[in-house]
Amino acid sequence: LHLLIYMHCIVDEEDVFRVNEEFSSRLFRVKIQTLLAKGETVPEQRETRGKIEEERKLEVEAAIVRIMKSRQRLGHTVLLNEIVNQLKHRFMPSPIMIKKRIECLIERDYLSRDPSDYNMYTYLISSESFQEVARLLGVDLMRSDENWQSLLACLPSGKVVLIRSMCGWLFFLAALFSVCVLSLLADYNEQILYDDLLRGYNILERPVSNCSKPLVVLLELVLFQIVDVEEKNQLIQTNIWLKFTWYDYNLKWNPEEYGGISDVRFPAGKIWKPDVLLYNNVDPNFDPYYPSNLVVYSDGKINWIPPAIVRSSCKMDVTWFPFDDQTCCLKFGSWTYNDRKLVLEQGGNGWDMSEYIENGEWLLVVSQFTTADYPVRRTVKLYECCPDEPYSDVKYCLHIRRRTLYYGFNLIIPSLLISLMTLLGFILPVESGEKLTLEITILLSVCVFLTMVSQMTPSTSEAVSLIGVFFSSHMIVVSASVVFNVIVLNLHYRTQDTHRMGVWTRKVLLDWFPRILLMRRPLKSNSNIHSDIRNDSEPLLNCKETSIQRTNEICQLLEQLIADVRYIREFVKNEEEEQEARNDWKFAAMVVDRICLIAFSFVILVSTIGIFSSSPHITV
Repeated sequence: LHLLIYMHCIVDEEDVFRVNEEFSSRLFRVKIQTLLAKGETVPEQRETRGKIEEERKLEVEAAIVRIMKSRQRLGHTVLLNEIVNQLKHRFMPSPIMIKKRIECLIERDYLSRDPSDYNMYTYLISSESFQEVARLLGVDLMRSDENWQSLLACLPSGKVVLIRSMCGWLFFLAALFSVCVLSLLADYNEQILYDDLLRGYNILERPVSNCSKPLVVLLELVLFQIVDVEEKNQLIQTNIWLKFTWYDYNLKWNPEEYGGISDVRFPAGKIWKPDVLLYNNVDPNFDPYYPSNLVVYSDGKINWIPPAIVRSSCKMDVTWFPFDDQTCCLKFGSWTYNDRKLVLEQGGNGWDMSEYIENGEWLLVVSQFTTADYPVRRTVKLYECCPDEPYSDVKYCLHIRRRTLYYGFNLIIPSLLISLMTLLGFILPVESGEKLTLEITILLSVCVFLTMVSQMTPSTSEAVSLIGVFFSSHMIVVSASVVFNVIVLNLHYRTQDTHRMGVWTRKVLLDWFPRILLMRRPLKSNSNIHSDIRNDSEPLLNCKETSIQRTNEICQLLEQLIADVRYIREFVKNEEEEQEARNDWKFAAMVVDRICLIAFSFVILVSTIGIFSSSPHITV
């Protein structure tokens, strides 16, 4: 059992160990007896208690040796805590017992006390230890080899007694157990460190040494992605990492006393953390932070970097939509600690863009750190609920610019082409019968596009978007084209019976504008037809009496024929005049069509150029 204690093994009941064959192949069985005091006499109970006390002393000594061999140098308080932590699942040793066992081990040269510090112990490898191990094994220590010489080099000077021989398997087991122990030391040290840091720690206590001074908390934002910008609801959704930094004087330690551990991790609910929230949060889950661990360093510095996807309100100015810039701010501040208790300040450079992923719709123009409208890093404000308590907050603002390629191909260019089709209505002949139908269809298409734009922009009366003005102007142009097409149709179908063209109308529409517009009216002359009729009728009208005796019937017939011819002549003349008047109205309608074509082309071109040239920028 002593051998196993020196080798730092935990011995269970019925454990079997086989010794090397050169030691007579003896089979050793180690059995730990269970001592029961129930039903024993008073002397037997005293003997049982004595045995239990001796076993507990051995266990305490074994724990001291294990701890000191792994740590080499340790203070009294830390050693006491580690012994209690290792043995508390079996029994709770008293500090007096531990101190006596330490003094006993010092007398047996297992430990030594530091001359400069009475409460500091150092672990020693003494010759008596090896001699006792060899005696328990019953081996001859007269043989020397290289392994033994290498072990002698590790022994402290002044404590080495030359032992001539040592079995090879002992070195192998010692090395194997050393590796196992070293692998467990980190876990033991970290567990002890956690216990020491949380012993007496109050999560509700503000971690300041002087309660009259505020705690400074630094905040830096890492922008990971702009997820969405909802103009309709006037909010922005971003994926950010928040980097909080502050110092907790209760969480400091010396890394040398805990195996070189310089930092540890605590869950979010184990230690104090600031209640910093996003003031302009619109998400139903008001605290969107992921409950990440807090990293605590040996100097008391704490880093807390929770990732979050936040939805914050953002005042949208849609005046230049879709060529607009937006400035959205994230306002952070403590919810319950005023400026006298907690001061929130900028950490680092404000925004960290090293992990930023570009957004397909929005371009990040510039990131800036501002508070309210003033060039300061912190704003202190008095709220109506707490007029005597100033609260500080910080604002992190993003300046983003919309990419217009999507809106150009899906809204602007199609609507512009539809508006240009309005001009085709003035070129289309009236006789086709589809002149007015085309214009009304175009008007309905523009109304559909205008409805789509109204669904994209917020319902506000503060400003009208640029693309809304564009579609509204085109809707006015198309509506006016419908009106002028109705006028053209009215002029085209006028007759002499219903309308008579005035003198000024004739001069303007049939004389002046055709010359200006370089329009020529083809005229067909009917003078030859009239001269032929006149030449053919003159012999009949100027015929002289011949020798042939005319009868009354012939004369009456001729008179009737002449009357009919005169009637036909008058009828044809009236038809020609009416046709001429109808042609005049048709030509006037053509002139009005040409005037509208030129005028509407100019209006569409000027309005389109004027509207889009007024935009501050065009970003593809």
